[in-house]
Amino acid sequence: MPNIVRQDTDHSTAILSITIEPSDYQAEYKSKLKEYRQKAQMKGFRRGQVPLSIVRKIYGKAILGEIVGKVFQESLSNYVQKEMGT
Repeated sequence: MPNIVRQDTDHSTAILSITIEPSDYQAEYKSKLKEYRQKAQMKGFRRGQVPLSIVRKIYGKAILGEIVGKVFQESLSNYVQKEMGT
C-alpha cells in the first residue's frame, strides 16, 4: 500500500506526499506484460510467442506508467474518502 504523508502548510492548504514502492505494482506489472505477450503479433514470431524481453522493451514503460497512475489514483481517492469520513 502506498505511503501517504500530509503536511499542513496553513489553515487552507496542505501538501500530500505519496510514496509508491515497487512491491505496490510489481505483481500487476508482470501480469499485464504476460497479457500483452499473449496478444502481441510481431513479424518473425507466432502470435503469442513473442519473447517477454521484447514485449517489455516495446511496451514496458507504457504499461508501467498506466499501472503506477492507477495505483496513485486509487490511493489518493481512498485517502481523500477516509479524510472526508465517507
